[in-house]
Order: sequence, then C-alpha cells, then structure tokens
Amino acid sequence: MKLYHIGSVRGNKLVENAAADLNIEWANDNESLFSLMNNGRIDIVLSTDLVFHEMKQSNSLDHSEDMRLAGDYLLEAELYPYIHKDYPELIEKLTKVLKEMEAEGKIEELLKNEKEKMFNK
Repeated sequence: MKLYHIGSVRGNKLVENAAADLNIEWANDNESLFSLMNNGRIDIVLSTDLVFHEMKQSNSLDHSEDMRLAGDYLLEAELYPYIHKDYPELIEKLTKVLKEMEAEGKIEELLKNEKEKMFNK
C-alpha cells in the first residue's frame, strides 16, 4: 500500500491508528476527499460505503462510475449508546430493550433493511 497515495477524512481516529505507518493525505471533509481522487492526487480512499453511497445519491460525487469497492471492509467499529447523567433511569431500560432486540434478531434486521434502502434508492 505504500506505493499508492491514500486519502481519508481528517479526525477519523480509527483510520489514523490503523494506518499510522502509511502516508495519508488528509481531507477536511468527504467532498474534498473524493475530489482528491477525481483530480488524480490520491489512488485510494479510505471511507465507509455509507458515505460513498450518500454522496453518490446526492450527486456530490463526480465520476463515481470510475471508482470500485476493493474487497471487504478493513475495520469494524463498535458503537455504544452513552446516556447523559440527567437520565440514569434510561440505562437499565435501554439495555433491556437492546438485549431483547439483539436476541430476536431485530437489530441485524434493521441494519440490513436500512442498508438495502440506502443502496436501492
């Protein structure tokens, strides 16, 4: 990968840590990042499929037909809900609901449905 010019959005700590030994061209936002690729300044963009498809759907992405997803994802991030201290009663309720949803497969189903909706617009 060191032979290629790689870009990502500044402030993404997951990418910063994972690609610490690579020479990354940092962009301030996603539009600037993909413009770097369109203008030939970078060869590889490190981003999410969600960002790519949202930009494509909003027509913010020029020459998207020239870009290809390469392989599988590089990183997987875990997201956690954080509750403000003013609402401690929500912790137990939210934990219970999330565990039930996970056990019933509803979280996976929601994610799958949202991804399908996003990619089939």
